[in-house]
Amino acid sequence: MKTDESYIEKDKIATLQKQIQQQKVEIQDITLLKDKAMNIIQNSPMIFWTLDKEGIFTLSEGGSLKQLGLKPGQVVGMSVFDVYKDFPNIIESQRRTLDGENTQYLFELQGSQYAGDEVKVEKTYFESKNVPLFDANNQVIGLLGVAYDITPLKKIEVQLAESKQRYSTLVYEAPLAIIVLKDGYVKFANPASLKLFEYDFEKEILDIMSAKLLASSVREKLLKRTKDREAGLDVVSDYETIGLKRNGIEFPMFVYARTITFNNQRAVMTFFIDLTETKNLEKEREEIHQQLLKSQKLESLGVLAGGIAHDFNNILVGIIGNASLAEARLEKGSDALYLIKEIQDISEKAADLTKQMLAYTGKTKIDWKVSNLNVIIKEMNHLLNVSISKSIQLKYDMDDEIGLFEADVTQIRQIILNVVINSSEAIGEKNGVISIITRNQKIDSNYTVDFSFSTDLKEGDYIYLEISDNGSGIPKHIINQIFDPFFSTKFTGRGLGLSVVQGIIKGHGGAIKVYSEMDKGTSFKFLFPRSEKNQVDKIEDSTEIADSEIIGSVLFCDDDPTITKTAENMLRYLGYEVIIASNGKEGIELLEENIDKIKLIILDLTMPIMSGKETFSKMRKISQNIPIILSSGYNEVEIVERFVGRNLTGFLQKPYSIDKLRQTINKAFNQ
Repeated sequence: MKTDESYIEKDKIATLQKQIQQQKVEIQDITLLKDKAMNIIQNSPMIFWTLDKEGIFTLSEGGSLKQLGLKPGQVVGMSVFDVYKDFPNIIESQRRTLDGENTQYLFELQGSQYAGDEVKVEKTYFESKNVPLFDANNQVIGLLGVAYDITPLKKIEVQLAESKQRYSTLVYEAPLAIIVLKDGYVKFANPASLKLFEYDFEKEILDIMSAKLLASSVREKLLKRTKDREAGLDVVSDYETIGLKRNGIEFPMFVYARTITFNNQRAVMTFFIDLTETKNLEKEREEIHQQLLKSQKLESLGVLAGGIAHDFNNILVGIIGNASLAEARLEKGSDALYLIKEIQDISEKAADLTKQMLAYTGKTKIDWKVSNLNVIIKEMNHLLNVSISKSIQLKYDMDDEIGLFEADVTQIRQIILNVVINSSEAIGEKNGVISIITRNQKIDSNYTVDFSFSTDLKEGDYIYLEISDNGSGIPKHIINQIFDPFFSTKFTGRGLGLSVVQGIIKGHGGAIKVYSEMDKGTSFKFLFPRSEKNQVDKIEDSTEIADSEIIGSVLFCDDDPTITKTAENMLRYLGYEVIIASNGKEGIELLEENIDKIKLIILDLTMPIMSGKETFSKMRKISQNIPIILSSGYNEVEIVERFVGRNLTGFLQKPYSIDKLRQTINKAFNQ
């Protein structure tokens, strides 16, 4: 019995020893496992910590602790509420977890986060998860927290966000219109594109058909091109076309189209450039170029007209001078007087033609008078009525308060007569109306008129004359040519009428506006600077100056034998002794030889060997007192301007008669 009890006791001891041995093995395994786990924790890029119920650290391990400037176990025994007192979001998360709630949060740390060692770290981002720890009675006894460093991911995220922001800023702030098209619809549009196509909000343009952005004339072609590009076909990418604004206005634009991936799908990114301003500048540049060409052409024609007039006037001196001399020598009642008169009349018409050619240059002599435009028109009423068809009615609408202006009355009459005759011819034999209107006009910075011709108009007060008709009108393709010299739509006519009008307006510092519609009529509007004077000038007394008696000789200088012969005969008829010089050099020599004898010099401006200007200067060095009269077939204004302040006595315009020669000489000696 005793043996059995001993056996049982030994068996219990063996079993206990076996259990103890097994527990030792398990403890060793657990210890090994714990060591392995701790090794993993300590070397992992994460942070592990545990807190007790009071928030005291019981564990603080992990390879990322160094990112916080901490060492493993450094905060064990410390309160989480003290360590992270400056981080309310961390404190709040720990409290909630100790209350039994799973929590997750992102926090950012920088520099030393613990008051112990002064270890500086870079800005670090951690994502943290906390779970409560429970005992057997399901009571919270602490928490387990895990945090892992997401700084690299965060940096990438920040870089991506910054990159996105940069490109977004570039696209949204770009002055260039950018639109993304997919399957023919707008999928993206930046603010510049809204402004270009005049949409107020992005939602208004999104998902509309791209066809609505194109003019109907180019729509079909460009839609096919966009479709082919989306399909990957090689098509023209940069081109000029016509856009369509929301309000239906078409405008020129340049397009750059590129295939891109948009929302993981093939699409077309399109850049639009508004060419309106560019086209306007090109048009303006072309207009300036055309105006320059026209100006150069007119200047050349002006030089040509002046040259022709000069040469023609030289010829007419011989005709008119000899005719007037013959008339003076013939006895009254002579049968030849009628023929002489006919020669003179025909020659005067030829002289008028040269005057018109000179008027075209805009530099004819202007006999300035302060005048009333209404009075000039009223005085012409009879002349105008007999100059137009009887089936045409003249209507006047003249402002009684019209201002005065400084003008050559004869030239203003020529403008009115030329334009009224043109209007009459445009109406023809049918019933019609020619209206003549006068008004005051204020020109300021807001006054914009596309003049057909103008001088450099300044802001100020003007008067205007408008002559309009209900005739056939002027075709658009020739309206810019009507002021060109020798241009005419008539079978007969010289084509000088309106070119002379332009020359007169140029000389008066004015402007012309022409408006015409076929089968409706034409309107000519002329602007003249208004005078500050309030009283018209009186017409000078035209009484002839008494003949002057010259005791001495007249030195006549001209290279044209016809002119010198004619002038010599006229001067001798008038009772003067004459010395002839065929050029300037000879004239100076003769002046020096006959200085005491010569009492008057008539000098041609254009001569060989020595010009009239040089001759004049040298003659004035010889004598300041002898009167010198310049003579030329060119216009007086252009010539006299060159001799201002040089003691020029007078000007004799070619051609001239014996009466004109006598008057000019008398005026020179009675100054």
